[in-house]
Amino acid sequence: MKGYMRALLYWMLNIEKVFAIMVATIVVVVLLTSAADGLEAREMVQLYLPMMGGILCMAIMMSASSYYIPQSMSMGATRKEVFCAMITAMHVVLLQTILAAIIVNKFIMKGVFSSEYMLSSALIYVFAIGAGNLMCALSLKFGNKFAMIFYVVVVIVCTVFGSLMGAFFSSGDGLGLSLGGIFGIIKKLWFAAILFDIVTIIPCYLSVRRYEVRI
Repeated sequence: MKGYMRALLYWMLNIEKVFAIMVATIVVVVLLTSAADGLEAREMVQLYLPMMGGILCMAIMMSASSYYIPQSMSMGATRKEVFCAMITAMHVVLLQTILAAIIVNKFIMKGVFSSEYMLSSALIYVFAIGAGNLMCALSLKFGNKFAMIFYVVVVIVCTVFGSLMGAFFSSGDGLGLSLGGIFGIIKKLWFAAILFDIVTIIPCYLSVRRYEVRI
């Protein structure tokens, strides 16, 4: 049990550093862009919320094979302990991102996020964790270059989807879209996103189990 806790502590400390840097960067970008272009800060926050969690998950998993996994194993953790800590930490940061959005919505920018918007963002995060699992497996098996191509493609998709979400929900009318209809689609996609996350854990686990540290 000590090995699991030690590995989890290592992963959480490193992920929290990346999380803090990303939040600080978004705050600066929102403030500067709003001041320079006259855009509403609320619109900027709505734009970055869905992108933040998705890109964070994939950025961490992109570096997992070359940095985080070897470092964690060098501390004495087994491959199984490293894998369990990695998967747990990635899902904890998903909940943390949603919690941060809820705090912003309740105390900082009241009502900036609708419930449908929050669920849509959570859907992106779950999908991103699954994509991160695949990215980790690909980088462990084929190297970072192959995984980088997949990373770029997924980031583009998340960015485009996040921009569309910001446009659809910032006006409250959804640009004529029915929020009820979108909410219905989200409820259907939830199962697919969770299933994608679960299924991609398998190749990720197999890749970590077969991972060889080369000096």
